[in-house]
Amino acid sequence: MKLTLNKRTWLITGLVIFVLALGALGMVGFQRFDEKSKLEKQLTKSQALLQGIRLESLSSQPAELENQLRQITPEFEAVKAKLSQPVSSTAAATALFSTANDHGMVVTEMTSSSPTDESVEGVTLSAMSMTAKVEGKVSKMVDFITALNKILKTSAVTSVEIAVPETTNGDNATVSIELVVYTYRGE
Repeated sequence: MKLTLNKRTWLITGLVIFVLALGALGMVGFQRFDEKSKLEKQLTKSQALLQGIRLESLSSQPAELENQLRQITPEFEAVKAKLSQPVSSTAAATALFSTANDHGMVVTEMTSSSPTDESVEGVTLSAMSMTAKVEGKVSKMVDFITALNKILKTSAVTSVEIAVPETTNGDNATVSIELVVYTYRGE
């Protein structure tokens, strides 16, 4: 059996193929048009955002930063000078004993470590740890700790424990203090 197609069948088949190809091309074109529209909207939004950035503010920023640097530099130098003053364990111990005596307190124990290097916010400092136990009236302990912190200006109190006896018949309480004394070592 031989299948023969006449001219009319060939014409209809060709027309169907042409319509299908035209439809496929139309869909591809429509998708490209839709994508182009989306990209144009994104470009418009990006351009609007870019125009919102003020180049003028960026050009004035270096002058503002230089002004801030000029203001901070003297403060930094003052702190650096204060930290550069060496504090020996003898000087710190003397400060501890005299402050305790001034506040009617008695130092019962005191230890200090050898200085070690410690990094504080990127700056290398010499750090000496001190631990002390002091006895005295509870009412004077806070004043004593505050005064000690003021006298040892480059120190930081890291721990305070106050032991108050259960019976308060005038007995002295004990305060255990841990502090670190810092000294700037230079660059």
